[in-house]
Amino acid sequence: MAILVEQALGGLREHYAEVVRRWQAAGYIEADTDAEHVGAVLLGIVHAFALQRLLIPGTTAEQYLAGVDALLAPGATPRSEA
Repeated sequence: MAILVEQALGGLREHYAEVVRRWQAAGYIEADTDAEHVGAVLLGIVHAFALQRLLIPGTTAEQYLAGVDALLAPGATPRSEA
């Protein structure tokens, strides 16, 4: 069972990485960004939303996207200077 889950999630993660590569080709994401890393984050965001949608009544896509937008706004998330 673990192998099947790993294959399924790995396939989804690779799908998201491919989406990122398309965004890079279109100029939406910097070309030197690691598409695999961003794909992993996208997979996590989608799973987190699905889980909250199932378990927390009233969770909406609009609310979730507003939260993501706020986190990604310029200057919203401090970065380490290291």
